[in-house]
Amino acid sequence: MSISISRHRRLLAHLWDTSFRPASHLCLLQTDDELTEFLLSNRLSVQDLWALREAPLHQIGALRPRRLYCIIKDIFDPRPVDFARPLFSQITHLEIFDDPGHLSDGGWSSLALIPNLTHLAFNDNEFIPLLPKLLCACASLRGLALVMPEEVPQPLHEEVSDQLARDTRFLWISNAEYIRDWHQGALTGEDYWSRAGQFIERRKGNVTNLLD
Repeated sequence: MSISISRHRRLLAHLWDTSFRPASHLCLLQTDDELTEFLLSNRLSVQDLWALREAPLHQIGALRPRRLYCIIKDIFDPRPVDFARPLFSQITHLEIFDDPGHLSDGGWSSLALIPNLTHLAFNDNEFIPLLPKLLCACASLRGLALVMPEEVPQPLHEEVSDQLARDTRFLWISNAEYIRDWHQGALTGEDYWSRAGQFIERRKGNVTNLLD
């Protein structure tokens, strides 16, 4: 599906607030060259970018979001992934839609190169064996989440080591309505990250085993 600026004025209107200032939240389900040219030529101050479909580096590389939800492989392909790129320089919250096979374990550990990263999330339980390494490599992390579309089945809980389960920064998140949750956060500041932060703060005072 192609998004035409001339035919989708109502969609583009959501990119601007009532004061005609650039919006700080942007959700891209699909992008095309016309829309991307519009975004970059108007230098939208995007602080929160949700991009499920392809969002290659040449299209979004000039942005400096603080929150990014994306497929890392699609941003860089066919180039090597480089988390030291300016695109990542201001990011504090990052949710990754990739599967683990898109990078080596060492490649994922290079997430530690993101200087301001405090919150990290994955959507694939195959990342579980890698999570303890990431918690060690990314010392600045305050929260590391596995975001699942439904309640986490017990067999997955059994894959989590005691070390990971007892780390107050790790948590499961059940979130079946990804886009709705993101939109709610854009409007009110209340999203799964805000709820996770509250939960993590409670856990710091009462460390519990997530396997229980």
